[in-house]
Amino acid sequence: MAAVNASAVATAISAVASSAPCAQRRASRAAVSGSALFNPLRVAAARPVRVSRSGPAVVRAATEETAGTIQGFIDDVKAKWDGVEDKGTLALYAGGSVTAVWLSATVVNAVNSIPVVPNVLELVGTVYTGWFVYRYLLFKSSRRELAELIEDIKARITGST
Repeated sequence: MAAVNASAVATAISAVASSAPCAQRRASRAAVSGSALFNPLRVAAARPVRVSRSGPAVVRAATEETAGTIQGFIDDVKAKWDGVEDKGTLALYAGGSVTAVWLSATVVNAVNSIPVVPNVLELVGTVYTGWFVYRYLLFKSSRRELAELIEDIKARITGST
């Protein structure tokens, strides 16, 4: 009997396994999932970057302007924070606001998972939008009425008469 070479046997087994249909599907899936089609970072990195002659000067000017705007915003926030007398209450309101947003998102997701409700709510929203357009936006007199209503609400909120 002839001696069997282990590397030749391994090569033969891998050749037979790679010719099997399931191995070919796995290989093609791996090739597709690793392609630029499914990897946005690879697509972005592969694109050439074009820089015009005036590009850096414009970018620097915008960056300096943005930095000044950001610094002004930070200064305004610091001044307002220093002007707050009861910081604990403000923190409590902020925490309550975050909790309310989280709770409302949870409720919306729960309602959205009920099969018929999202479609019914979409229908209600569409009908209400149509009614609002007909009632307040379609005719000139009703647009004037809406503007007066908005001004009245703003006056009540700000306290001016």
